[in-house]
Amino acid sequence: MVTIPNGASISADDVTIDAGGQITIASGGTLTIANGAAATDLTVNGYLKNTGTLTLSGTATVSGSSATYEHNLNAVNNIPAFT
Repeated sequence: MVTIPNGASISADDVTIDAGGQITIASGGTLTIANGAAATDLTVNGYLKNTGTLTLSGTATVSGSSATYEHNLNAVNNIPAFT
């Protein structure tokens, strides 16, 4: 399990959350997924909980056939399109 805490800002590319794995973006935390060379920049086969900010740079893509995504925000924040 990885938690991005309040005040932290993480940038990453070519990230995979395996089955049974979890990333939590806490309120006030930011995860930015860069658009890299890989066809899919964020693969979610586990659990992604977002109570902060998840940003997809440029044409970064998200994929996950067995993903669970929890969007837990009070403010307006776009839900990423999973393919």
